Amino acid sequence: MTSFFSLLRKMKKIQLNPKRSRSRVALSRNPGTSKSTKTRSLSTKCPATTSNSDNTARSSTIGTTSSEYDESGGEDGEDEEDEEDSASSEPSRHEIMDGLGEEVAVTEDGWEDSLYIHQVDEAILDDYLNSPNSHYKLDGDGTGRWVGLPMRVEDAEELCEPLSNIISSILVLLEEFVGDSSTREVINSHSDTFKYGTYKEACPDISVRATGPSFESPKSSEEYVEGLGYSNAASVFDVLLDGHNLRDIEQASKMANHSREIFVQQPNRNFVRSLIITQSSARLVHCDHSGVYITPFFNIHDRPRTFMRLVLGLSSKKEDILGFDTSVQWKVKPKDGRKMSGVIEVKDDAGVPTSYILRMDRQPFVRRDFIGRGTTCWRATHPITGERVLVKDAWRPATRLSETNFLDAAKGIDGVVQVLSHQDSLAETKGYRPDLFGWEDFKNRIKSRVVMKQYGRPIDCFTSRFQAIAALRDVVAGNRELVSKGVLHKDISIQNILFGAPGATPGRRGVLIDLDMANWIRSSRSELRVNPFLGTRRFQSISVLISELRRCYPSHDFFDDLESIFYVLCTLVLIFENPGVRNESDDQEFALWEHSDPGHSASAKAMFVNSYPIEASPFWGEVCEELIIGFKGILKPILDRKDDIRTSRKIPREEKPDKLEAIAKEFDSDDVYKKVVKLFDDALLAIEREDREAAGIVASTSTLPIGPATTSPLPPIASAVPKADGRIFLKRPADRDHPEASPAKRLHRS
Repeated sequence: MTSFFSLLRKMKKIQLNPKRSRSRVALSRNPGTSKSTKTRSLSTKCPATTSNSDNTARSSTIGTTSSEYDESGGEDGEDEEDEEDSASSEPSRHEIMDGLGEEVAVTEDGWEDSLYIHQVDEAILDDYLNSPNSHYKLDGDGTGRWVGLPMRVEDAEELCEPLSNIISSILVLLEEFVGDSSTREVINSHSDTFKYGTYKEACPDISVRATGPSFESPKSSEEYVEGLGYSNAASVFDVLLDGHNLRDIEQASKMANHSREIFVQQPNRNFVRSLIITQSSARLVHCDHSGVYITPFFNIHDRPRTFMRLVLGLSSKKEDILGFDTSVQWKVKPKDGRKMSGVIEVKDDAGVPTSYILRMDRQPFVRRDFIGRGTTCWRATHPITGERVLVKDAWRPATRLSETNFLDAAKGIDGVVQVLSHQDSLAETKGYRPDLFGWEDFKNRIKSRVVMKQYGRPIDCFTSRFQAIAALRDVVAGNRELVSKGVLHKDISIQNILFGAPGATPGRRGVLIDLDMANWIRSSRSELRVNPFLGTRRFQSISVLISELRRCYPSHDFFDDLESIFYVLCTLVLIFENPGVRNESDDQEFALWEHSDPGHSASAKAMFVNSYPIEASPFWGEVCEELIIGFKGILKPILDRKDDIRTSRKIPREEKPDKLEAIAKEFDSDDVYKKVVKLFDDALLAIEREDREAAGIVASTSTLPIGPATTSPLPPIASAVPKADGRIFLKRPADRDHPEASPAKRLHRS
């Protein structure tokens, strides 16, 4: 996990003092229009590797993994999105909101009165307010106020101690009983126990320290107060002065930053709520995977019951009320407060649960950017068989088909991730909002859980050229069968290709993962329409990248997927000099492939395809150079034809998408993929021959194995249905599932 010190250094650099102005940000995203691109770095944390370039972490995780499916380390070396993914391992507060707009949703005044109304009996609140031990007193004129809270102060820090006392009083006198040893304690971050005075403004002003099944004591490096960090904070509060000049979005952005850290440190959180409090008012800030909303400020002296309910709700000992997914449960060591064991539950369609045992030797993978898919991957084992599995939680847009539809279609396909079971709907973000939530940018998201086989390391952790080329060959073959089932992947990247399990046979040496962005080939153009702001920039096809510049948006086709595989091959062969060693100058040459402007990325790739010399390091040799040249020879005529259509002045703009889509329809995808697979098979035979010769093994070409040791025959495409003109028909009506897929929202077991 990113060290707390590193995070604080970042935050200090961008001046997180709440009295200063912030950069403009927003906290809700429209998946259909967002222009925040997933731009993961290519570097990875492979054991025993070196690099001659400065590399940053590819993904932000708890632990050291570099892929959602990556099993870094361990005895067997086992081992994704949409536009919301973030690549930085230490993202600043600017990055959390970058490109999201300049406004935040504000609920209707009075809605906050309805929150937690069923959790706290009104009579109990009245008893507290009338108690001589409470911090609330009635004045002679019948109006009330929270005593000890000064109305005239010059610094918000002066309010932290009296507010901490008031909140603590509410929790102590109204403590709820939940039948376990969970505790809640109010901590003033500005007290003498605050550890890092230099970064005081970057930390929560007031926190509720918690113990219980979903909390654990922080490591020393992660504390901001002695014994307190984001891993054991039930909620946090920020303190401002009346009359402050911070805009709504600026207030929300700071609380969203705290919430992000809570999401990372508490990976089974569905939402996080916090409060902003002044000497006379308060407002709620809510963060979930659809974005952020806030309530208007309300007067805490005039509406003490609302204030008390919010304090009690945000400090509840009932973890579901706090926003936790309680289907994930841990046991905590009494001695040090650290988690020692846990389970994650998946229910079948009859509601019968299976509790997979969490592997405590591997921390879960957690996306640091909580707005979006919020992918969390858990390493676990089956409670009966002991099989190692990967359990993936993700929040998809409600308008998008669940990944499980495509995983079901991929069942039995070598070279593609295999699903064992799934649960399509665990929660929806609309359930955390007012019934009449009118924010135009709000997009409901649905949480799903998928149990999959666990595979090896990402392909850029190769140890030999044969291993890398064989894995990519099997992914090409797997993608071929996926297309034959009517599925386009749409996000093939180096991070989404893993090695198979140790000792994998040909066909399973490489595995294509992450079908979150997949679509049926038969889908409408609006669903298949290319979008340069969805996917992984370095590996996007030219057609996808240039669409925005040309204002020409055809459907994504199988050539786009093949082109992405081509760029994976080029990245491996032309950037890596040896396993784990990247050529710094070549890395810079290809940096434009990741340019934030899709047009610049498209131009760089077009230049590469048209004129870039293919020169690999001696490690890869001429065999791999020829493989790239041969692959390019298959793609370039298609790229040229598409470019001619896009740039033609004779073709009306409105006709260009149809003409571009017609190109892929001219080809039998199976024939195209077979040609690419043969290139890889020929390369593997040559590599094996060279490796044998280098090892001093004398063997003629005729005696070299061409069976399972090196290649595997491509299986017939059983799902292909002949069209009237004799070509292969691969499509299905958009409103129908794949014929092998079971009904939606049903848990499947292999």
